Amino acid sequence: MARNLGQCAAASIALALAAVTCSAHADVKPEYNGMRLHELYVENLTPDHRPLDATSPLHAELARHFRTFEAWRRDFAAVASIRILYEDPESGRLSNHWVTLHEHGHPAGFRPLLVMDVWEHAFLVDYKPTERSRYIEAFFANVDWRTVEGRFARGEAEATRARPA
Repeated sequence: MARNLGQCAAASIALALAAVTCSAHADVKPEYNGMRLHELYVENLTPDHRPLDATSPLHAELARHFRTFEAWRRDFAAVASIRILYEDPESGRLSNHWVTLHEHGHPAGFRPLLVMDVWEHAFLVDYKPTERSRYIEAFFANVDWRTVEGRFARGEAEATRARPA
């Protein structure tokens, strides 16, 4: 049974929103990135989890770029801070990136497909600091693959429109 990450996600987004609100006299761009990443993180979670269909275009692309879906998953889970599965809109290549601070590490123009927050604020409500791996397993048990597939499909549609005939 999938573990509901609602408390973790709520705490994570609340911290991001507080950072934006409290930075009225500071440069809010880093905090805005943090808020947006947390929105994407919360949007790609669901208590009504279903595995990613092995016949889906997203599954095929993950396997193509990482040799297997499981190899992608292992790479994605080997993280600190925030981990993002990106799509390069120019090449269509999928790649995993980690972001230490909200304003550093984003490839210019890349489209985030899946966001996992692994900072301690994301899981200390439900897990001990030493239980990061349990949190990551719970994260994968709550990924809303329909949302992730929707982000991927929008990118594919945009790429098709942008290609010359």
